[in-house]
Amino acid sequence: MIRLRTVSSLEPTRKQVPPRIAETVRRIARGIGLRHRFRYLRLKGPFVVPLFAAMLLVASPSRAAVITLLNPVVEAQSASAAIQLHVSGGEQVRGFNFRIASGDGLGDLPEPIFVGIDYAGSIWDSFDTEEFGGVVDAAPQFLQAGVVLQESNQSVAAEGILATLLVDTRGFDGGQFSIEMENTAIGQPSDFILAGGGTVTPTFDLASITISAIPEPNGSLILSAIFAKLFFGRRKRTTSSRRRAFR
Repeated sequence: MIRLRTVSSLEPTRKQVPPRIAETVRRIARGIGLRHRFRYLRLKGPFVVPLFAAMLLVASPSRAAVITLLNPVVEAQSASAAIQLHVSGGEQVRGFNFRIASGDGLGDLPEPIFVGIDYAGSIWDSFDTEEFGGVVDAAPQFLQAGVVLQESNQSVAAEGILATLLVDTRGFDGGQFSIEMENTAIGQPSDFILAGGGTVTPTFDLASITISAIPEPNGSLILSAIFAKLFFGRRKRTTSSRRRAFR
């Protein structure tokens, strides 16, 4: 005799959680500090995916902003060559602490020095800000400066021009140098001031900066220009003389 077991449509069906998924959930829980003993929990299939996703969001750190150089080429023999710093990432921030060195900052090799920092056209430009610091007087190869929004309830997305550094390349006809924003003699790295308080160090992806040599005038081109001027000038005078003769 065969007995049929009837199951009510309202009775929830329980699905066995695959051992690999259950073990992964337990590992993530231990990694983020949850103290629940998951081996005693009876996880149901429909709830595993949302729980797993929530744990990943908690365990995953927020994406850090990335700072790059917008123009890695500067003009030689310039009293204020501009270097634009660009940030991407989009986090809401209130300010930034600049702690920058030109090259290694030690002065063992000739390196351009800082002459200032400019926030015009930057992400801070449309806000009322407080600016502090600047080039270190006794060591102009270092720049310690900062900018912060005046209103504590304001913030700006970290996306766009962060600032423009001004360097003195006089005495340099070419070559390369670097801009360091961490691991310098200043000690602390450059960092953002967050909207909710605290600071965060971004990722620095700074290429070497090339000093573009000013091209010297080509001698043959100069001679060609002189002969062309003399030729067309003589032709113009000859034409004018002929016109007067026919009158």
